[in-house]
Amino acid sequence: MIKKSGSTIVLAAVLCAPLLASAQSDDNAEFFSHVYWSLCKSNAGNPDLLRANLKAKGLPELPPEKARLFNHDASGDAWPIPHNGAIGNFVLALPAGKKMCAVYARRTDAHTLEVLFSQFGETAPAPRVANRQKDVYADTGPNGKTHTISYIWSTAGNPEKLLFTLTTSESPSAQIQALGTVSVIRN
Repeated sequence: MIKKSGSTIVLAAVLCAPLLASAQSDDNAEFFSHVYWSLCKSNAGNPDLLRANLKAKGLPELPPEKARLFNHDASGDAWPIPHNGAIGNFVLALPAGKKMCAVYARRTDAHTLEVLFSQFGETAPAPRVANRQKDVYADTGPNGKTHTISYIWSTAGNPEKLLFTLTTSESPSAQIQALGTVSVIRN
């Protein structure tokens, strides 16, 4: 059996692999982007497999009452993701019974993250086609002004599509400065 500290190091090593996109130098934005695209995108169709792998490695999970906060008050699991030797800035969440994966960042550079997200979002692998949705701006209480960018990747003749969404806040006092989700949706 792998010890929790060893499995945390293994996960951190996997997550810290070099990014494919060339981006500005914001380490938190690059890390968030890598976790989002390597774990959430890769496992959107089968989040239960990702959940099983994370549990099998014995990674420390948030208790159910805290995990609910990251699963929109629903049941599911959530893991704090270590970065640069610290825990508390990033969380990976998998709601129960949904083909959805979410990554949260307490602090990151919103502009850099939006650039990274758009670079990946607009380049769907063939035969998929990327379609950017209308940007949404909102004024929220706890997070200030937010900006949501989303893309839908679709394949002709397939009713299942991938919805990639990123919501950011530039407010330095925001509770969460970034939330990225990947969901499988149907027509």
